[in-house]
Amino acid sequence: MANTRTKGELLTAGKTKAVHATKEDDKLVIIESKDAITAGDGAKRDEFEGKAAAATWTNCNVMRFLNECGVPTAFVEQVDDTHFIAKKCGMIPLEVVARRVAKGSYCRRNRHVPDGTVFPRLKTEFFLKTTNLKLGEREFPWDDPYLTEMERPGHYEVHDPKAPLGTSPPEHVTGDEIGPGANKLREIEAITRQVFWLLEKAWQIQGGQLVDFKLEFGLTTDGQLVLSDVVDNDSWRVLFEGRHIDKQYYRDGGELSEVAQRYNRVADLTGRFSVPKQRLVLWVGSTRDNKVPFEDAHEPYHGVVPLRFIQCSMHKEPQHGLAQLHQLLQEAPNSVLLVHVGLSNGAGPTLSAACSVPVINVPAGVDKRPHDLWSNVQMPSLVPCSTVLRPSNAVNHAMHILAASNPRVYAKLREQLEPRLQNTVSI
Repeated sequence: MANTRTKGELLTAGKTKAVHATKEDDKLVIIESKDAITAGDGAKRDEFEGKAAAATWTNCNVMRFLNECGVPTAFVEQVDDTHFIAKKCGMIPLEVVARRVAKGSYCRRNRHVPDGTVFPRLKTEFFLKTTNLKLGEREFPWDDPYLTEMERPGHYEVHDPKAPLGTSPPEHVTGDEIGPGANKLREIEAITRQVFWLLEKAWQIQGGQLVDFKLEFGLTTDGQLVLSDVVDNDSWRVLFEGRHIDKQYYRDGGELSEVAQRYNRVADLTGRFSVPKQRLVLWVGSTRDNKVPFEDAHEPYHGVVPLRFIQCSMHKEPQHGLAQLHQLLQEAPNSVLLVHVGLSNGAGPTLSAACSVPVINVPAGVDKRPHDLWSNVQMPSLVPCSTVLRPSNAVNHAMHILAASNPRVYAKLREQLEPRLQNTVSI
């Protein structure tokens, strides 16, 4: 942490945080967390010592992780236990919610969806951010109404966020009333999905389950769209061993001392969010073994997991090959090997027997010499070498293995997978 800015005038303040100008740079702000915790739109309010620190550490842990994953955020650096520096933004008056499981207000609006329904295809919703029922000069019947797009571009409907859909007539609102962010809904939704998948896997690695979260976005002084709200334990529902460790426990009337323990635990767990150092290794026997299909299949993961080539015949140079294997696994022990060799591919089984990382055979020329396949699938004991015939499927299989411990790879896979999935409800 480096306190490189000093706090200036108070710009705005809410129930749980305050935003200050910085004296040195008018493009940055200092955000200060408070010890307050609220629920029910402020109807329930308490304070406990350490809430501000837990919120600040959780948010900064999450933002550092998201920045490492390439997500555009307003976060710059942490100052101390209760302050961090962010880019100054014009906030877009929208709140986006991403849901893996149907809970709370979603079930009230959609009475046909049972509580606890899992959405294989991530569900996203938009809400219009209002203050005392107003957005600018426009007044609405409800605060933070649920927003849906109409067929006519630039026009939207807003609905009572707490009532079943269709039980009350909607209000209409235009993009001009919403402001510059109205034309960025698709960008906001895409970033939201990426953030959810990244945090979903980060929580899975720690033993938790991300149920849903809410985010807000803004435009920096140079017009960049960024995630510009805090993401702390008030922002999501997270289950750990089947129990809420988020604000839901407080909403449900949990003891304040236990609330404090859960918030501190979340601050500690999010401090472990990280992206591991991994490597995909393509092992070929000679220059005749075609690398291009693997390179093409790896392209979506370029910059996420590096691809390393090794050319060595395990028949002709077994000691040299094993030396290279042990060296590369010292450099990147969290790796997967793809072995693409023709003419009696014994390289895969030999390498698999000599290491503790996944090895996938992708036999070359099997279309012309189908009998070569048997040297790849009949493995002796303690040689867990699998075989995949198509290079693109082999790369995808390797990424599924790496995704178990890598949120960035997991997010890439979900991005490819979820458009093919459908959310269904039993009737």
